[in-house]
Amino acid sequence: MLEAAAGAALGNVVESVLSWRKSRPSSPDVTIEYKGKTISIAGLSAEEIAALLKALDDEQP
Repeated sequence: MLEAAAGAALGNVVESVLSWRKSRPSSPDVTIEYKGKTISIAGLSAEEIAALLKALDDEQP
C-alpha cells in the first residue's frame, strides 16, 4: 500500500515537472531521487520518462 502511494506521488511529481518543462523555452535538466536512485532527466520525451518510471516501479525493493 505504501509503495503504491509512493508510486502515485512520484507520478504526480513527474507530471508537474513535465508541465513545468513545457512552459520553459528550453527544457532544463531535472534530477529526481527515488528508491535510493538518482535519475537525471535531460532531453527525454514524456514517453521515455513514463517508461523510466514504470521500470523503477517494477523493480523489487
